[in-house]
Amino acid sequence: MISQRAELPIVAFSVKVYRALLLAYPTRFQQEYGSDMAQVFQDCCLRTLRQGGMNGMVRLWAVTLLDLVQSVISEHTQKETDMKKDDFVRLGGWSLMVGAIAFLPGAIGMLWNEYSQYTINWNSPPMQVLTFAVFWAPILLAVGMMGLQARYKIGNSILLLGAVIGSIIIIVGNFGQIFAPVYSVSATYYYVWIWGVFLLNACLSVFGILALIQKPLARWNALPLIAGAWIPLLPLLSGMIKSSVESFLIIVIAGLVVMTIAQVMLGYILKSDVPEQTAAPT
Repeated sequence: MISQRAELPIVAFSVKVYRALLLAYPTRFQQEYGSDMAQVFQDCCLRTLRQGGMNGMVRLWAVTLLDLVQSVISEHTQKETDMKKDDFVRLGGWSLMVGAIAFLPGAIGMLWNEYSQYTINWNSPPMQVLTFAVFWAPILLAVGMMGLQARYKIGNSILLLGAVIGSIIIIVGNFGQIFAPVYSVSATYYYVWIWGVFLLNACLSVFGILALIQKPLARWNALPLIAGAWIPLLPLLSGMIKSSVESFLIIVIAGLVVMTIAQVMLGYILKSDVPEQTAAPT
């Protein structure tokens, strides 16, 4: 609260005008700093009036107005930047959830077609939708990783590297398969796509290890590791094919389901985990 020392009418009037000008700031800024700023301005007015008279008050107001304009613009710019960042973080959360759900059915179908004695007709419309989803869903995972990079302050370089380079490799692999002149070339680009998916999940796994150590999430800090580690671990399971294809399929599909659940949960946490200071009403 401002003290009752403002006995001079010019000071009292100046403080009232200054309080009105403070309404130009974002609401959160007013609530946090408005009272202190008005108190400081009142003290400056009293001191300036005693030392410089009315000429001093004119100079004080000139400097104050210039600083006020610059500060208001800066605060609103920062507010807009924070809002855009929060919107992107939420987008990353939704991308993680949608991408995980879109990837799972097609991935199971590809595994089933590869290792089971029963083949799938991929030319039917439903299977073509699943094919499109499984090949492009990792791009949504990349967007989710960039959302994690924007929200949390650990593993930023590895998340950005995985998201950008992984997406480029996946796009090259997908378009290579689409425009490949012969099957052998298409198969080569298929493995390019696999390497892109592997890189995305490997980088997410590294972030998961860091999350276990530094605990940036409010809860469930093991989720990033669970969400990313399964695909990098799959090559270690390839030796099981020789002994039991059925066991291999069951284990891999179960791991994919757990991975999907973890990615959906991580996406939900990400989209909901907005910093309090940028979530305040305007």
